[in-house]
Amino acid sequence: NPVDEAYKSYWKAIELDPFFKMAYNDLAYSFDELGNSEKSIWAINKYISLAPGEANPYDTRGDLYAKHGKLSEAADSYRHALAIKPDFYESLEKLGQISAYLKEYATADSCFESLTLSGNRNWRYYGEVDLIYLARNQGRFNASLSRFNGILKAVDGDSEFEGMVCELLQERSMQYAMMNNFPVAIRDAERSVKRLLKDKVNGPVYGRQWYGSVLARSNDLQK
Repeated sequence: NPVDEAYKSYWKAIELDPFFKMAYNDLAYSFDELGNSEKSIWAINKYISLAPGEANPYDTRGDLYAKHGKLSEAADSYRHALAIKPDFYESLEKLGQISAYLKEYATADSCFESLTLSGNRNWRYYGEVDLIYLARNQGRFNASLSRFNGILKAVDGDSEFEGMVCELLQERSMQYAMMNNFPVAIRDAERSVKRLLKDKVNGPVYGRQWYGSVLARSNDLQK
């Protein structure tokens, strides 16, 4: 069992060096995978005791709490990470996502807007995508479409973000379908399929599945 082997390796590392903080981080995840959430929290708290001024262990603890539905505790851990390192973007995004789930929209919006100000363009784009979903889930479809259009304009033609473009086209297609604007929904679905066909493993199936779905919903059953 790979998890068991990893668990044994991390314990061995700790036996050799009890102050090896990252071993506790990995051990926490191993305990969690083995179904021992109590021990996983013990391990990550040990990491925190060894490095109280680092953001990473608080982020890990947030992940462990979030996995088991302890969202308030997870949010507190992410906030602690951000108090130490305000540009710890992993915690920032996850705090925003939990806040959105809890319908604490002002906090979610603040987190995602902060991501869009990052000096790292990947995180900027992730923030924009998060804001798209936040607006859509609140029923603010025009605001969501505006952000869809903005980020597609920014990343279209960049091969590094080809996968994101395909996903965004499908998501925008879904939103147009939700708004009963099927001609535009079909247009975006077709554009996404053409791009996804380049992926010989997953693209054709995934892309055509949604394309067929939106055609059926528009009553174009023959096509």
